[in-house]
Amino acid sequence: MTDCVVDARSDEVAIWHVHTGFDTGMPRLTGAWVLAVREVAKIDLLVRGRRVLATAAGEKALRRLGVRVEAHIDPDATLKGFAALCEELQAVYEALEKKPKQPSWPTLPQPLDMAALDRAGLGAEPALTVARWLERMAIVWDEIEGERSTRKYLPHGRERRPVALAVRGAA
Repeated sequence: MTDCVVDARSDEVAIWHVHTGFDTGMPRLTGAWVLAVREVAKIDLLVRGRRVLATAAGEKALRRLGVRVEAHIDPDATLKGFAALCEELQAVYEALEKKPKQPSWPTLPQPLDMAALDRAGLGAEPALTVARWLERMAIVWDEIEGERSTRKYLPHGRERRPVALAVRGAA
């Protein structure tokens, strides 16, 4: 699965595609574009059918351009969900009478400061910052699932699950 990050500055829209599906060994940052706002068809094509993590300026630009977003990624809820899962899995481990090797949970990234990104200067830097955060979340999920799926005593089955990004529907 490839999701996208959207930001807008003056008369440009910056879009990053981020592969959040299962790790294939390929880079997770899969494409970047900075387009003039008048290139609505291209912007729509790059966003269509993808979950979107947008800055406030990016969301506003997409609404103004009439680009439909099916699902918005909620970074705060995603981070909370990852933390809750790690806590749940650790609690299962702690409850075991006979303790096997301690799982090694990854360090979660810091929350995205979307307000600070919206105050950032011109250019594609805010979009890249958000794309790197989303990339890191996909990597962290792979690490969590790697620990979870190899331990029979942990819940949710042996199969690795897709990245659990929290989303909200179109506004």
